[in-house]
Amino acid sequence: MKKTTTVTTKGCTQLSADFAQRNQTWEYRRTVKLPNGTKVRLTLQRNAYDFQSHAYSEAFSPTDLRWNRIDSVPFTNALCCFNVSYVEKLPDVTKFKADAKMLLKRALMVLA
Repeated sequence: MKKTTTVTTKGCTQLSADFAQRNQTWEYRRTVKLPNGTKVRLTLQRNAYDFQSHAYSEAFSPTDLRWNRIDSVPFTNALCCFNVSYVEKLPDVTKFKADAKMLLKRALMVLA
């Protein structure tokens, strides 16, 4: 029997959120603090080329003072921001936010 786990993002505090265009890439980066104090950074980069686009999460290590990758997902058409083009003047940021929420839920499962 397959056990399903329900993950909630309640109790997480947003520390920062940035959305900007860099060269041929739209980048959405969000940092949250989990209820246990762990800081998690979620990054989505939509480049002109699919193989240069990324979706990953990192946890901050206060001991090492660095971000450590905890999860990444393949950049496929399953992502909401897949169809965003770097030539768009201002793409719909809600597409990136939806994917960031999915990354946060995955990060919470990894860190549980």
